[in-house]
Amino acid sequence: MIPILPQSSILFSYMGVRYTKQVLLALLILSCFLYFLDVTELARRISERDAEFPIWQVMLISLLKLPRLFDLLLPFSILFGSISCFFFWSRSHEFTISRAVGQTIWSALYPVYVVAFLFGIIHIGLINPIAAATSAQYDRWNEKIFGKTDNNISISTNGLWLKDTSVGNNYIINGEQLNIENETLSSPVIYQLQENGLLSWRMTADLLSFTDGGWVMTNVTKTTTTGGTEKLGDVILPSEISTTDIFRNRQSADTVPCYRLPSFISLQKQAGFPITEHQVFMHQLFATPLEFIGIAMIAAAITLSQFSRMFRIRLIVYGVCTGFGFYFLSDLSYLLGSTAKVPYLFAGYGPALIMCLIGFFWVARIDE
Repeated sequence: MIPILPQSSILFSYMGVRYTKQVLLALLILSCFLYFLDVTELARRISERDAEFPIWQVMLISLLKLPRLFDLLLPFSILFGSISCFFFWSRSHEFTISRAVGQTIWSALYPVYVVAFLFGIIHIGLINPIAAATSAQYDRWNEKIFGKTDNNISISTNGLWLKDTSVGNNYIINGEQLNIENETLSSPVIYQLQENGLLSWRMTADLLSFTDGGWVMTNVTKTTTTGGTEKLGDVILPSEISTTDIFRNRQSADTVPCYRLPSFISLQKQAGFPITEHQVFMHQLFATPLEFIGIAMIAAAITLSQFSRMFRIRLIVYGVCTGFGFYFLSDLSYLLGSTAKVPYLFAGYGPALIMCLIGFFWVARIDE
């Protein structure tokens, strides 16, 4: 039976600090390796465009991506940090001594799953919001350097807002709800702006349909800056924007801080976008503490079982296989959930619960 409190606060603190150091060391090593690769790749892409950027500025731009690397690498840091920590505990017989003083295997591992749970809370409450903010800045720098001109799209309580500068247009479009299947936008309002930013005219309609030739608007009323109105009937406005472009260029869930995700998903639903993918992402994020506990328990089972007959190379292979298995399970669950093959709650919490069940069952078998 798992105790509510550890038997020794001194031993708990000692093993918890040792475990935390190993996880942070693994995170530092993995992050430095990927950061070096990102700096190298970004410098190569910049040199191909003959852009004048000193290497220190390239390094600063890549630093904006570092919190996102933490976000991606923390599960693997928990895995490899746990394996290395348990390896050293076994070599120094610290784990054996803790068992010899009367602790069960659950008491001995109590600091591990407490620290893993806290890492999950930090991942949700601190790393994710920072990564969302810095990723947006990193994307802006990429657009500035490489000249990307994606259509500007935003969603608010007033509906969908879209800026179209294609084929010489300078439109700002607002609509209540987008219908992806019928490729229509209800109650559209289109503002045509001059080059100096002043308003030229405004059009309102009952419905806007996205076609290859442009936008087909029904029952259009045009209002000029002088206040005059004119009934135009059905109108076609040339544009290269389609519903596919809008769907592709909308804001992704990983650039939204966790505390804004529920309202962000609500606005996406109100605007007519599919929200299953974002719901799966949100619940997978909130399941992170359970996920980290499961990873730590599996690492304990790998390292502590039959350690005397396990070579270091086998330990590394088992760790790598576990990491890829976890990555495959999370991606498969995300894919099935985002395509509505399985309920989004199961897709979100399923991998974490599976990891926990496997880890605790395996450790319980070792204890027996």
